[in-house]
Amino acid sequence: MPRLPRIYLENTLYYITGRGAHNEKIFNDHEDYKMFQELLKKYKEQYGFKLFAFVLLPDHFHLLLELPSQKEERFKGGVSEIMHDQNSAYTKYFNAKFNRKGHLFRERFKAALVEKEPYLLKLTGYIHLNPQRLNSPGGAKEYPYSSYSFYLDKEIPFRVLMEEEKKEVLGLLGTQDYEKFVEQLSKEADYLSLHKYLQRGGILGNKDFKDEIQEALTDFTKKEEEKKPTGLSLRTKIGLISFMIVLAGSGLTYLLKLTLFKEKKEEPVITRPKVERGAREVKEEELNGTEWQIRLIPVAEGKEDADIISFVQHKFVSGKLSAKGYSSPNYSWAIEDEKTVVWETIQAGPQGAASWRGEVEEGKMKGMLSLRDKSGKTQDFSFISVAHRRR
Repeated sequence: MPRLPRIYLENTLYYITGRGAHNEKIFNDHEDYKMFQELLKKYKEQYGFKLFAFVLLPDHFHLLLELPSQKEERFKGGVSEIMHDQNSAYTKYFNAKFNRKGHLFRERFKAALVEKEPYLLKLTGYIHLNPQRLNSPGGAKEYPYSSYSFYLDKEIPFRVLMEEEKKEVLGLLGTQDYEKFVEQLSKEADYLSLHKYLQRGGILGNKDFKDEIQEALTDFTKKEEEKKPTGLSLRTKIGLISFMIVLAGSGLTYLLKLTLFKEKKEEPVITRPKVERGAREVKEEELNGTEWQIRLIPVAEGKEDADIISFVQHKFVSGKLSAKGYSSPNYSWAIEDEKTVVWETIQAGPQGAASWRGEVEEGKMKGMLSLRDKSGKTQDFSFISVAHRRR
């Protein structure tokens, strides 16, 4: 598998998203969360990166990293190596604990390259707000599986993991309270727009930052070209220089479209993944205003069940759970691979919470449902659509 080219730049953040394989749940209880933390600490010490924020959600996680300069002796590897070791070690632990086999995470994880100075503070807040965006009971402050509790001085173990990083982030606030900053961030108009860009991967920063990365990538391409035999065809040489640079490592693929585009002053320069000719344009309308009949298939033992779920006026409704008093929350959505609508939400109810995540592609839906009662006991289902209609 190709390795990620080592073009790690100073003052560059790596916003990383990893998802469970086939919408699979990636942690079950506080013990799993503790192991995830311990592995982060281990590989943070091994690779020397800074960890500014993270959140572990039922079927995916987000990390905000900064790697040391390649000129420093403590540079031991890049994002590809870090994520390979972290995910591989955690998968071995998880498989042994639950007597399962196979991949726990998708082979690919997504990452965005972000200019540090203007975005560090905002991205920590964005990560910490993820549970609130998914309507987790108690919101972001009460969600126990993120670094937000450490920023609010609620959890001591994190001090070993990211004390220096916390000081750096809070230093950007001056006298402002971090909790108030995060609360205000959730009300800002550009908060939700960040979600789409970060989930796709790419580059987030101003024009100078984009140009710096473009120059580094161009230099890397030239060096790789010089290493190749001189007998390459003209077509191959042109393709190597002009084709979009693909950065791949441990299944991670960056599609960095390094082309000029119009931008307003003081607004971030964001490159979007290339859309192949003939690719189907996907919009939220493929989800909003629809009703789906689904089969609920227990992951462990139990009987198969059925439900009717609806997406109406940007609200999610489960017929089965609504009858039991569960809420009808907002749902978040994003376009993945230019052809799939990915949605997720969390319902609060008198008996506990229900975490949903699904994917819609070409009129078909599949996903996972995790029901957690107040005692912490969890029941997981996969689901597939049987039929759907527009309301």
